[in-house]
Amino acid sequence: MKRHRDALFIVDPGACNPSGIAHSIIEACREMRAEPNHKGTDEIRKDPAIRLMVYQLAYLTGVTGTFDDFEACMKECKAKEAKPTEIDDGMGGTYRPGVILSVD
Repeated sequence: MKRHRDALFIVDPGACNPSGIAHSIIEACREMRAEPNHKGTDEIRKDPAIRLMVYQLAYLTGVTGTFDDFEACMKECKAKEAKPTEIDDGMGGTYRPGVILSVD
């Protein structure tokens, strides 16, 4: 299966592109969902190939650290989310992720 080959390549020699790893995780989840005997989310969470990819992503981003690291990331994300950002939707409107602010 492709996800197992991808997982092995990601951890050895060791991928360094978080975006590439994230895309591989998405593709691995799609591959699993397409299997005839797919049993759901729990099966995906326990899959060794997906776990290896997630491990490498966590390693690259330093998430394998302490709970203090987790709390610091949560605090920074909440602080930045508190400052709404309007994004041009390319169709004459703007949005904040999940919320339409205006439409012309």
